[in-house]
Amino acid sequence: MKKLALCAAVLIAVSQTAGAGGLGLYGAYINSDDIDAAGYGYGAKFVGDLGEGVALELRGTFFEKLENNDTGVDIELEIIPAEAGIQLRPNIADGVELVLGAGISYFFLDTNVAEVDDELGWYASAGLEISLGDSVALFGEAVYRHLEATVKDDDLDEITEEELDIDLGGIGANVGLLLGW
Repeated sequence: MKKLALCAAVLIAVSQTAGAGGLGLYGAYINSDDIDAAGYGYGAKFVGDLGEGVALELRGTFFEKLENNDTGVDIELEIIPAEAGIQLRPNIADGVELVLGAGISYFFLDTNVAEVDDELGWYASAGLEISLGDSVALFGEAVYRHLEATVKDDDLDEITEEELDIDLGGIGANVGLLLGW
């Protein structure tokens, strides 16, 4: 939770120095082959205008209690992707923008039973932003995140290997509101 608060503080600080843009809050969904059930979370993002149809995006998302029991041990994962990327934002209709984005991700990772290192990855997204007025927009996007992590612990009797590689990347979605200025 402290890491998400830090990400939110950075977003607010950056928003004070940027030109046109906005701050958004959203609900998030994640799915991966190595996560036993789909996960849900929440996040915040900053969008800063860099020029006509191009924007900087900074965001942080929080997912907790994602489960993996490939080894027979219930491993609960906490994943916090902190992401920075570029968006292409062409208007496709009055008040509607197509939003295509890509960037880098730094994944803060934690687990209930073993050690796992934070990892670097990437993301790509595509979605729509629909204006609801002068300074409010609804957005929805599909997100693909690439993340591979290694769970390590030589003290756990239940895990037969000292290291367990897990692929946490996959398709996700975000839906929320963007407050612009």
